[in-house]
Amino acid sequence: MKLKFTKKQIDICEKAGVPFDVTRELSDDQICDIIDLVGDYLIRYCFDKEYYPNHEGDVCYQILDMLGE
Repeated sequence: MKLKFTKKQIDICEKAGVPFDVTRELSDDQICDIIDLVGDYLIRYCFDKEYYPNHEGDVCYQILDMLGE
């Protein structure tokens, strides 16, 4: 499956440690890897002290929503 990621979403995938190019055709296993890695990144780095998502958290949610469809 080929998905259209924004530059911000690609940057978050890279920060989250996705080890492949998300702009290419993705297998189901790769999509699962993105969900796992971006989800972990969201939990670790993307909430403030009051547990509200920061800007990067909003981008993580966009990625997870897109992949969950």
